Amino acid sequence: MKRNFAIALFAASTLGVAARAVAQAPAVEATVPFEFAVGGKLLPADTYTITSSTSGVIMIRAADSHFWAETTAVQTNQQSSRGGALVFDKYGDKYFLHEVLDPNVAGLNVDVPKSKLEKTVQVQDAKYGGEPEVVLIASR
Repeated sequence: MKRNFAIALFAASTLGVAARAVAQAPAVEATVPFEFAVGGKLLPADTYTITSSTSGVIMIRAADSHFWAETTAVQTNQQSSRGGALVFDKYGDKYFLHEVLDPNVAGLNVDVPKSKLEKTVQVQDAKYGGEPEVVLIASR
């Protein structure tokens, strides 16, 4: 009986530590007023929380958790001079997440690699002599 109680107590304390670790994961929050693509997924306009639980992977999750994407990312030395920001490349009316910059959140100064969709749109846009427009959204 004492052994079962000890095992249950250990399991409960382990779950509590894991929950605190998840809650303390570095996070950036931003309200994106337009539909955008990241990692091959199209996400609607919403408020998003971006976290990095493992090196090289970021999770983008909508406030209601109905929409999310997970993608690889590469640490960058790029810094935002005005605080945290999400950087998007815009081709015509299509937006693609390019960088997450936040000098206050360790592990979330990252470049997001171009998806196949973005590469296709970039090639099509280049035929018309277009360069992507860079769009910044402040994060908190």
